[in-house]
Amino acid sequence: MRRAEMVTAGLMAALSIYLMWKSAELPIGWIPDEGPGGGAFSFWLAAIMLGCCGWIMINWARRTSPPSRSSEPYMPAAACKMFLLVGGAGTALIALVPAEGAPEVAGGNMDHFCLRIEPFDETELRAHLASHGVEVGEVARRYGAEGDGPSLYLQDPDGNTVELKGPPDG
Repeated sequence: MRRAEMVTAGLMAALSIYLMWKSAELPIGWIPDEGPGGGAFSFWLAAIMLGCCGWIMINWARRTSPPSRSSEPYMPAAACKMFLLVGGAGTALIALVPAEGAPEVAGGNMDHFCLRIEPFDETELRAHLASHGVEVGEVARRYGAEGDGPSLYLQDPDGNTVELKGPPDG
């Protein structure tokens, strides 16, 4: 039982260090006028997990609880082999396959996303977007979450369709 707890704490500590390392590729501190950086939550959560693993290892090394003094096996040999096989495969799937290597999906993963614009001034919108080299579709009355209203479609630099939607009629 003692060895299983130490191995689990060691594996969780290693995973914590890996997550902290990967999270540190993004800002982990406070960004003025924006809030926490993109890696802040995962970095500090992994740091807390690492601290908990350290605390478990210290308590088990000092043998301060009855289970830590036990010499009984936590799992029989067959269960241990199965755990390592399944756990190793799961770890490989999660940690070793980069997201960048995932196959591309034709057409993206959504039809479009909509941004509500108020006031909706077609002339001003077209002039502003044209000054940035953005091609804009025709303005039409379309149904949305708040009812019928003016909208237009355009493409962002990544090829996503964006709908700029005005306030509902009425």
